[in-house]
Amino acid sequence: METNNYKINWTEDDFDTMGWHDSKIYSINFDMANHRIIFDIDYIFEWIKDADSEYYKFSVSPVTLIFNNIWGLKIDLEPYENIEITDISRDNPQRPGNYEFIKRDIEWDWVIDTICGEITFKSVGFQQIIRKQPIIIKGQNLDSTYRKETADILNIPNLTVG
Repeated sequence: METNNYKINWTEDDFDTMGWHDSKIYSINFDMANHRIIFDIDYIFEWIKDADSEYYKFSVSPVTLIFNNIWGLKIDLEPYENIEITDISRDNPQRPGNYEFIKRDIEWDWVIDTICGEITFKSVGFQQIIRKQPIIIKGQNLDSTYRKETADILNIPNLTVG
């Protein structure tokens, strides 16, 4: 299996260089005690044109996507076998109401569009943590055997909250 090395921890500072199109969501964890929403997804780092065919290969990694200091959460998803992200967007930057407590200057309105609806909330930003370096595969989703080694999405050392 081919692999590419990428940095382990991505944040809202990297947002303009990231894209979540066709990233499959395996689970959503509502950590409301810590004001977080946590997604277990396959993140597609690259779409690679296969030189030997008209198809693409993909550089994919299991990642944990954590949005911090969330509020105003709304979920509008229709039942569907798989949930794939079509886009993640943010707008309306503003100063958080709890600025003095969290020491963050900006929060955004976030929209996670999926093939079966959307998830919206306000948040100061995110961390996306690569649980295993990406591998090059023919499909856009990792198989369960590969993902099994990284399934514990809440056991993340040195996780920054806030």
